[in-house]
Amino acid sequence: MQLLSSKKTFIRWACPIVFSPDGSLIAWVRGRGVVHVDCTETLEKRVILQFEGEHSPYIMRISYCNRYLVGLQSGAAYLHTIDRVSARLHIGGGKDWFPTDAAFSPDSQILALAHEKGIKLWCIATQKFRISITAYRPYDMVFSHDSLRLAAVYGINRVNVWASGGDGEVVETIQREDHHHHRANGLVFTRNNELIVGWDDATLLGKEQYVGPPLLEGTKLLYSVQTGQLIYSGRKIWIWDIERGKYVGEPFWGGDEERVSVSSKDGTLLKAVAEPKTLKVYSDCRYAVFKFFAAMLCTGTSLSNGDGDNAILYRILMLLL
Repeated sequence: MQLLSSKKTFIRWACPIVFSPDGSLIAWVRGRGVVHVDCTETLEKRVILQFEGEHSPYIMRISYCNRYLVGLQSGAAYLHTIDRVSARLHIGGGKDWFPTDAAFSPDSQILALAHEKGIKLWCIATQKFRISITAYRPYDMVFSHDSLRLAAVYGINRVNVWASGGDGEVVETIQREDHHHHRANGLVFTRNNELIVGWDDATLLGKEQYVGPPLLEGTKLLYSVQTGQLIYSGRKIWIWDIERGKYVGEPFWGGDEERVSVSSKDGTLLKAVAEPKTLKVYSDCRYAVFKFFAAMLCTGTSLSNGDGDNAILYRILMLLL
């Protein structure tokens, strides 16, 4: 990976760092409840957010429209706007339910908050809770690309898919026959809105079709909509081609799994590194080469749309890289 941007600043090695879904923004915790939101390519400051008290958020998520940031802090959830005018809204938490994870829908209309006994869906437009889902200790929440379904792992070895509208009814359940011996560690939806589940012994598309290597605990599962590839992010970052059934090139050095992201806009792989008094962002240089040749061959037409001659040219480039 090549260095994209670097900035001298006061930053702790273990502070939470998160990218926006399209990779254009990066949010990081400075300390004492202060969160900086910067532009990824230059690390120029865009906005500074102040959370309640001196406690910093331990989990952050940025919406797909780049307008909202949610932070979980001391058992409470706070929603911030990150455009020109910053506003903070307390949306739940406390002794009744302790939020443990958060996820935005791709249309940026719904915010899902996980807690010990289930999931609450918050409507951003009306600023009210619309659905409460019962599930034991859910984690790895992910929305489908059409925002119509929400999937999560709960109870270690069961995956449920709920409708994000209506009453939040269960539309699919995935539980392997040997579920007592294996753990689900990651979920992603493909560009066709098919669910991929990463287990500790294999990665499965739906319930049966084998598509990839095991997803060990401490490894994050990502998916590139542009290339249709899986990214396994842990101590090392591996790219897995689903169609060819093998790794693409050599692995990158990884790090903190939460500090790695794939841009939903162009598929660029991004990694943030916190060094003493320095914040650095790296990008996948091999994809930069791919984009150069794509522009030369297609004169601005995307190669990764999976249709006709573009798909053939894309496959040729991936073989070369």
